[in-house]
Amino acid sequence: MRFEREFTVLTKNKLPFFIILWLSLDFIILGKFAFISMGDNADIVLSGLIANKKLGDSVQFWNMFSTGGVDRIAQGYYGALDVWLFKYLPGWFAYQLRAVSQIIAAVLGTYFLCRRNLGFSPLASAVSGFLYAQVAFSGQLIQSVMLYLPVSILALSLVLENPAKIIRWAFLIFIGLVISLTAYLSRLAPFLAFVHFLWFAFVERKQNPRDWGIIILFSIAVVGLRFPDYMAAIANGLISDRHEAQIFSNYSPINVLQNLVPSFYNPVRVIATACLVLALIFCWKNVRNFNRIAAALIVGIGLALIATMLRPVFTPYLPLLGSFDLGRMIEYLWIFMAMGAGGFVHWLETAKKRNGELQSDSKLLFKKAPVLIIILIFAASLNAKYKTAKDWISQGSYVNVFESPVYMDLAGRMRKIGLPNRVATFQIYPNILHAYGIETVGGYQALQLKRYKEFWNKVIAPSQSNHRGDRFMLNPAIFKPDWDFSAEYNVKLLSLANMKFVVSRDRLSSPNLIPIRELDKPWHSLTTFEKVKKNAVNNFTGHDDLYVYENANAFPRFFFGKSIKSFASSDQTLDAMAKATLKDLRESVYLEKSYLTDDFSGKTTLGGGRIELLKYSADEISLRIELQGDGFLVATNGFSPFWTVSIDGKPGKIVPAYHTFWGVFLPKSTKTIVFKYVVPWRLGYGN
Repeated sequence: MRFEREFTVLTKNKLPFFIILWLSLDFIILGKFAFISMGDNADIVLSGLIANKKLGDSVQFWNMFSTGGVDRIAQGYYGALDVWLFKYLPGWFAYQLRAVSQIIAAVLGTYFLCRRNLGFSPLASAVSGFLYAQVAFSGQLIQSVMLYLPVSILALSLVLENPAKIIRWAFLIFIGLVISLTAYLSRLAPFLAFVHFLWFAFVERKQNPRDWGIIILFSIAVVGLRFPDYMAAIANGLISDRHEAQIFSNYSPINVLQNLVPSFYNPVRVIATACLVLALIFCWKNVRNFNRIAAALIVGIGLALIATMLRPVFTPYLPLLGSFDLGRMIEYLWIFMAMGAGGFVHWLETAKKRNGELQSDSKLLFKKAPVLIIILIFAASLNAKYKTAKDWISQGSYVNVFESPVYMDLAGRMRKIGLPNRVATFQIYPNILHAYGIETVGGYQALQLKRYKEFWNKVIAPSQSNHRGDRFMLNPAIFKPDWDFSAEYNVKLLSLANMKFVVSRDRLSSPNLIPIRELDKPWHSLTTFEKVKKNAVNNFTGHDDLYVYENANAFPRFFFGKSIKSFASSDQTLDAMAKATLKDLRESVYLEKSYLTDDFSGKTTLGGGRIELLKYSADEISLRIELQGDGFLVATNGFSPFWTVSIDGKPGKIVPAYHTFWGVFLPKSTKTIVFKYVVPWRLGYGN
């Protein structure tokens, strides 16, 4: 009954609900016109989940929209609950439902833990919830594990307190499902279990083996529900750009500790850290359970440092570990930092009880200080509101990003063509177009094919200012209204990759680009006021300040090679492709010698013919073929060993044509070809 009594008390304390209302205000007032953040949010998770709806009711495992294609499950953000929400609810509503639920979970979960488990006052508990909900940025769906974390601790605590109550088990199972089926994979393990261990080992100090059995089983089950995703990530990680990238291999203990240092650009973190430091000075002996929070925090920091130092030992055996951010363990310790800050407020509130009669000036100070702190936090949160308003103008609303009439028109134009084609975006996030059912030449995913990245590096090689990194974008670091597109990039390789259209905010020039939509003025010729005005309008009507060009030299998605040029290595193949003329690329398939079969090694010319597309879906493609001789079919989809091909019902072989794409040797008698994606794991969703 303790929890039920506490819930009754909560309903009388309006402050947590006011905090939730304040943090959710943008969504509540503006609805679908509210700001959505980019980063790993709108341009990856949201666009992917909305695009998934375009695939229909059947389960598809290959994401055909991005960078030649990638394994969908391996990307880590297709949790079943998110997939369901975005499939059956309007996208803007599904997003806001998730975002607001994260705020509610962070505030109320932290509040309840502080009240019932730590014995903090209502005000101190509300301060902890307020701080934690803001430290874990609530607009980002990839932060879901961090924001739902307090509720998972609370649910476990309730079950351990009284395992006989079925309703508590139901609550625990529900929370476990929500966390698992909405988690961004790289934020789930080992971080959830890490914080569970710290809480129950140092704060609640559980010693009963039965209790630890429940804790361990729950932590394993939450991760285990995503077992197919992990298997897909491991299998595809070995052929991805991250396998050898080692992004975090040089991440030192100093880098880990820097995550604890608050940035003055985030005043909420500054306040939380200041209160925590004061709590460490005054509350160690004076606030019940504070020393337990401090112990969990200190041990957590130590474990994060040890994990970082041990990474080089295990990376040679687990190469993907070098691209996994173990330093994120520090971020998950903010729950203890927020509670420590709340402990300081509780100490201020209970000063009179500890010290008897205080002097009048001291009494006033201790009476007003807690209220002043929460007012200060509200004031500091205005910085986040200001940033949101600023980004609303610069990045846009849901309508601006995902209900653009230009992108809708382009998607309709591409459907009328009747054959698959790709679009390139210039200084625009490519993934946004996936939400419209448009495949893009560039893009960004957690795991992208290594061969495609090597190809992409040749595409952007001519540019002196294009951003390099894990986002495959045509994105120079400078801004101007007019660009010579063919001087900036290797347009011949983009044409080979089936780039049929180009979308840009500025004017592009290239012999192969035909304007089909133009503007009076390019974006970067506008004044700041004009940009603000246009973006504000677009937030309610959809983005329409866009040029659209058609590429007259685009290769079809499927074509027959006329001859084969072979090279000793993949590097030589790519180098030759980068230097080739458009005619060279059309006349010859560039192939590594090791993939050239005996039947074709002596042939100077190959048979042409006709290709009819029978079926085009994410996981299966069927073609009807008419050949005039033995031929070589090229499909400009990203090469993956997990795609199979059958030729007239018999198994065939896909080889990497042009280093990056699919190639299939075909006998003259070929009539039908069927490509299928066979998932590289056997348990869970797949076959």
